[in-house]
Formats: sequence, C-alpha cells, structure tokens
Amino acid sequence: MKLLPIVICGPTAVGKSRLALALAQELEGEIISVDSRKLYKYMDIATAKPTEEERGIVPHHLIDLIEPDDEYSAGHFGEEARKAIAQVQRKGKTPLLVGGSGLYLKAVVDGLFCAVRLYHAKSYEQAEAAFGKIVKDLGNAIDIVHKAREYIKLCRQSL
Repeated sequence: MKLLPIVICGPTAVGKSRLALALAQELEGEIISVDSRKLYKYMDIATAKPTEEERGIVPHHLIDLIEPDDEYSAGHFGEEARKAIAQVQRKGKTPLLVGGSGLYLKAVVDGLFCAVRLYHAKSYEQAEAAFGKIVKDLGNAIDIVHKAREYIKLCRQSL
C-alpha cells in the first residue's frame, strides 16, 4: 500500500522540524525538506538544518543537495521531491513534507515550468528531450486552466 505524504508547512520557528522528527519516528517515516534554503550546501546559518544526530535518527531528503552557485529552480525542486516521495513510498514508509516555502510545496504538488534543462542542453538530443518536457508541462498547465474555467462556469450556474 502506498502511503500518502503528510505535509507540515508553516512560518519560521514554529516547531515544524521537531514535530516532523517525532512523527517520522512514530510512523516510521522519512522527512523530505520543502525548504528553499536547506537544499543548499554550506548554508547552515539561519536555516535550522537538522543536526547530524537528527539525520541519523530519521532519514532526511533534499538537504545539502546543491552548490550555492548552481542554477536551480523551484520546478526542478518539485521533480526531485516527487522522486524522493516515490523512493520513500517504495520502502513502505510515510513521506513527511516539511518546510515553510509555499512555492516549493506548490512545485511538489502541482509541478512548475522548468526551462533550465533546455538552456543547459549540450546536444540536440538533450534539447529535444527538454523541449518535449516543456511542451508536456505547458499542455498540463493549459489543461488545468481549462478545468478551472469549467469549474468556475459550473459554480456560476449553480448560484
């Protein structure tokens, strides 16, 4: 059975990480950070990254993932987070999405446009694959807009 992610999101310094650590231990889960700063290596001040001890108690994902000067987007983050969620679920564990970045959480849940791959393509094949992904993302976005319009239309009709 695939366990659905639990989301713990809120403002800075309200105890999200402490709650997530306790829940992850209780539910045999793993923590997936949805923080826009914890994913950067060396950015330890003012990010409240989990300690090595806490990381030893419960596995943490998407922390210290990229170099500070790497180009990275919320769209790319969403893809990485969805991979981490699937990895945790394959182990039969509960993924806990924890953080205060609403944009990064949206990137995980809804997906966001990610053009970085096309910009950095080093071959025609890479560019073609990146363009195909962009077209798919745009198609999904257009589909969401159409569904939203239909929903609004139905709401207006029911008034």
